[in-house]
Amino acid sequence: MGPNELPIPPAGAERIPEAHSVPIRRVRKGSVRATVTYALGQIDDPYWPIGLCVAWVLGREKSKAVRLYSRHCVFAEARPVKHWADARTTLCRALAGGRIEGLGIRPRDDQRVSILPQEWIDLRIQQRGPYDEVRGRDGLIAYREAKIAAAMMRKEFPAQTAATKRAHEKEERERACLEALKQRMKEKPNEPVVKEILRRELDDISERAFIRCYGRAAQETDAVAWTKAGRRRRQPTD
Repeated sequence: MGPNELPIPPAGAERIPEAHSVPIRRVRKGSVRATVTYALGQIDDPYWPIGLCVAWVLGREKSKAVRLYSRHCVFAEARPVKHWADARTTLCRALAGGRIEGLGIRPRDDQRVSILPQEWIDLRIQQRGPYDEVRGRDGLIAYREAKIAAAMMRKEFPAQTAATKRAHEKEERERACLEALKQRMKEKPNEPVVKEILRRELDDISERAFIRCYGRAAQETDAVAWTKAGRRRRQPTD
């Protein structure tokens, strides 16, 4: 077995979630090292496993993508990578839109074929350890060893620059603000907090971004009472 290879589990086998087997602290360091070695070998190839592609969407930098992919492979169930699901959705939308092309091995004849864009509407990406599968709505494997050309990935999701890093960090702050507002609204849907008070608590984004996040949070949580929070009362007229 080569340094970039890992034992392939039987096609019908399911991973035993680490959360239900052994504590995270007891996961062998060798598992992490082996996965990092595997990912480093894969990221220099012309075609990337689809799980590594998800990590690239999230990290946009070689070492970060390798680190995220390795963490996901080892700790997926016990300690999910933050925003992994969002990155996976972004990748699936790009595939469904035909902006990038996915390849996979069709189980019925073991042929590697192009996965048509419209198929991605009903497909989902799933990993068993480091092995990347695509399953249909029925839960059955539609394609094994799904891959995407590295050149396509780098074109559609360019590597991070100083400018894109700042934009990404701004996006992350706004996402965190949105989630915090949604949580508050879900907890107390009929007890809105004045916007000025919330603004002081969530002050790491711009005023305009805060207003946008507030409106979106109220809409997504259907918190009608909160849409009136913070409005100024009309002054009585003579």
